[in-house]
Amino acid sequence: MSFHHRVLGSHNLMYVGDILGLNLMHQQTGEGSNAATDPLDPKMTARGNGTAEPASDGWLKRTLAALNPNEDLHDPMVASLMRDKVLAGASGWLIMRGWVSQEIKPRGVDGNPVFVGFGKPQPLFSMLDAGMILKPDRFDARDVLSTTNQFVYLAIFSLVMSILARLLDRKERGQFWRIQTLFLRMIFWPLLLVTLGNLTRDYSLQNFTNATVDMVVMVFDVLWFFVPARLAAISMERFIWVPLETRTQRKIPNVLRMTVVLLIYLVACFGVVAIVMDKSITSMLATSGVMAMIIGMAVQSNLRDIFSGIMLNIERPFNIGDTIRLNTSIGVVSDITWRTTRITSLDGQLISFPNSKTSDAEIQNFTKPRCIKRNLEVYTDPSHDPNLVLKIIKECLAQVKSLPNELPSDAPKAYYYGVQLKNDRWVSFYPVGIYMPFSKRKAAIQEFWQLIWKKFHENNIIWHDGPGEDEFEPSVPPQPVKT
Repeated sequence: MSFHHRVLGSHNLMYVGDILGLNLMHQQTGEGSNAATDPLDPKMTARGNGTAEPASDGWLKRTLAALNPNEDLHDPMVASLMRDKVLAGASGWLIMRGWVSQEIKPRGVDGNPVFVGFGKPQPLFSMLDAGMILKPDRFDARDVLSTTNQFVYLAIFSLVMSILARLLDRKERGQFWRIQTLFLRMIFWPLLLVTLGNLTRDYSLQNFTNATVDMVVMVFDVLWFFVPARLAAISMERFIWVPLETRTQRKIPNVLRMTVVLLIYLVACFGVVAIVMDKSITSMLATSGVMAMIIGMAVQSNLRDIFSGIMLNIERPFNIGDTIRLNTSIGVVSDITWRTTRITSLDGQLISFPNSKTSDAEIQNFTKPRCIKRNLEVYTDPSHDPNLVLKIIKECLAQVKSLPNELPSDAPKAYYYGVQLKNDRWVSFYPVGIYMPFSKRKAAIQEFWQLIWKKFHENNIIWHDGPGEDEFEPSVPPQPVKT
């Protein structure tokens, strides 16, 4: 606010601000309260007795003075305005700074004949200016850090801690230290951004034009979106990708990592456009949605295989080296990638299955269980004593070396199931259940038949060829013959 007398010029009237009468002089407390020396003057230091002497012009003090040479810890003008409640009718605002000044400036006189005439210069008037700078009544870093020195010290400390986090990451120290360095970044990157933003803004206000100041402010507003985006990308790497690679012993595809990081930064860009630049993002969202749909349709099968591979590596229904049945194919798992699962069949062929089909297929893992069950069928002439035949079968089962027989449930079982008509002849039917490791199944079955052939010939038992190895499961449980 400025005003001057309507007709009396500076030759007739001079306004003078009565600073003493308004009690607006700086008050210093403590010893030496009569000292009038500015305590932040980079070239003077105030002693306790009120005297002042030149100080050493260190680089830090010169830097502080260049950033904010007129910094003041206490403004009596602001205290007076606050005491008089000049903002009582405008809530939500605080007074940052106030001033009263005087000056002499030429002003128009609206055709006053006293001042208008040929050859007369434009009249000068004594003017009195009063003003104040307001800020929104909300939290600000300067509410906690009131001096430039504090901002500089905190900026240096934040920079040192950020460099320390970087140095700790140069050597692999395990997941614990990866989390610690991430927390260091999450704490000190925002602090560094706050301190540098305030220092840069203050320096720009004193040395650059308004357009440059606006550009500086916009740069730091943009950084407030991209710094959290960078922290989110690091968090994804350390809390998701690295633990997943450690668990699965497989490297995450770079295309998947880049896609997730790109989405994070894309969200940050949308925030910059919508909040910093105050532009509508409706058209951008529509365009990005169409592009995402086109790209998704183009790589739909690959993405489905990759995400199916992630689920397979998390659930781990089988590992490399396991013998599995995948639908109708049986083989040993030779490799598991993020897109395909490769198995080597029993005849040596390499078969690749897309992970999307593998996750939907019926999987039978022969390595995970300790043993598998096989049902065999033994047929003899009905004239032989069933008790004798069962005794011989059980003796042969006990002599098979490939059977584990470690648990009671592993014991092989044999039953007499009566006389049946097989291949146009009447035979006695003896189903035999054997539990064996999958890798030794052929050796165990071959050893059993060799022992049966030998024992039956020694006891003159006539036996007939049956279906051989079968997945026989009788509908009615057979009753063992009492011996």
